Amino acid sequence: MHWHYWYSVARMFVKEVFGHTEPRFESFSVIARTAPESSENLFDPRAVKVGDVVAGLTVADLPDLREYGWVERDDMAIAKFKGEVTLTGRYICTPEEELLESRTPDLPRAVFLVGEESATRLPQIIGDNRGPWFMITNVLDAGEHLGPPGSEARATIVSDDYVIRLHPSSEGINLTRLARVIEKEVLKDPAQSDGNTGLTRSDRFSASTANIHDYMPRLLAGEEVSAYELLPCLENFTRQTWREFDEFYRSEDPDNPGATGEHWFNALFTALANAAIAQNPYDREDQSWRNYYIDKASLTSDGASSQSLADIMMNQWTADPVVYSSTLNRLFPSEEADSLRKYIAYHIRYFYDIWHADDSLFGIVKPIVENRAYPGGIYLAAYPVDFPFCFDLAEKTRKSYQAESFGEVTVVDCGDFQVTYLNPHDGVYTIITLRAKENPYQAVGVKIGDTEQSLMARLSPDNLKKVESISYDDEAWFGSSHDYAYAYTPKDSTKSLLHY
Repeated sequence: MHWHYWYSVARMFVKEVFGHTEPRFESFSVIARTAPESSENLFDPRAVKVGDVVAGLTVADLPDLREYGWVERDDMAIAKFKGEVTLTGRYICTPEEELLESRTPDLPRAVFLVGEESATRLPQIIGDNRGPWFMITNVLDAGEHLGPPGSEARATIVSDDYVIRLHPSSEGINLTRLARVIEKEVLKDPAQSDGNTGLTRSDRFSASTANIHDYMPRLLAGEEVSAYELLPCLENFTRQTWREFDEFYRSEDPDNPGATGEHWFNALFTALANAAIAQNPYDREDQSWRNYYIDKASLTSDGASSQSLADIMMNQWTADPVVYSSTLNRLFPSEEADSLRKYIAYHIRYFYDIWHADDSLFGIVKPIVENRAYPGGIYLAAYPVDFPFCFDLAEKTRKSYQAESFGEVTVVDCGDFQVTYLNPHDGVYTIITLRAKENPYQAVGVKIGDTEQSLMARLSPDNLKKVESISYDDEAWFGSSHDYAYAYTPKDSTKSLLHY
């Protein structure tokens, strides 16, 4: 049997489409806890029972995970507590303009980052390395007493009804109810924000001298330089700055004798990669400025520096495309923002083709055309530019419709190729379905027209599910003349690949 058609389709959860993709929350789910641990607040959720007391709070419920659609795993648990606890930390509430940008406005998100001095007052599951923070469930009360959307404050609060939700995805968010506020110091008042950008630069970044040469000796010595010291230096980079690195720091790498000029490069870019993503995903102002500084450096770079910065930019984009797009819209002139959007769109091909081979299963490689040495693939991913996503795709027809959960859905037909995507936020275009029906389009190295044996050689029969029918929507585009199909869906994935 020869394959005449194949397509790649995403089955994506709503929370993944609207700017909170799993890569973002997996990245913060393994953040190293900076607060000290106390054995008195550590517990095993499989060893405690209702009525036990942990860190002064009483275990009220240990729900069956299956009720939440979860499975029994060591890295999944839910524990509910009763009792009040006094905590000091930092309050952050989603800016109103970010909600307005969304195609599906929602209540703001009220987040509390627990300070080191009070973190051990909260129960903590043994082995849970997430930073000590939670979302406040009575968000309207939080807005009234701690600050409206866009606010930040240092505060001492009393909370109760604490819930631990340990999960390796975006569902792993701890919750609590705000009982009352003891004291508050306003750090950011949305009424006084810069009207041009909607963002104020945190005083955390004022720790920097903004001169990279003040910090390079420490980096080269293996000393830690914080993100708030390092990143503001990038705002002042010029092409001459990059040349100065070789001039001032061209020395032999002690770990690589005989190699010169690489030591400063590795030290700097390792530090930049570590500084690129904010520890807390809901601290969107903090992440916006991290995006901004990396982008500013990128505009003056070339060669290996440009490539390494592009990899960091891709990590920032995939971590939260909504925040990244907002950064471009608010902090850059339109010409620079457009240039950066196109740069990311082109780099997405390299990012998936080379560095994320597992995700590259869910992409279609476009045929090589004249004067195009590296076509790359187009993927089930969020892009920073609208169709044709910096590809040479020729639009023939376009239609849009409203989906109850996703908002506006756009379907563009190119004749032998079709793409369906969402636009949940300004400047974010999330591809959810790709279809192709002409040779030499290919996925996972299998071209249309290849034999069944070639598919089995690429994807083991154990990983493929044979299906006798396809959906009505598929038949409407492909036609109904098919014998059967093979579907590939990795465990716990929201994406599928179908050959038929």
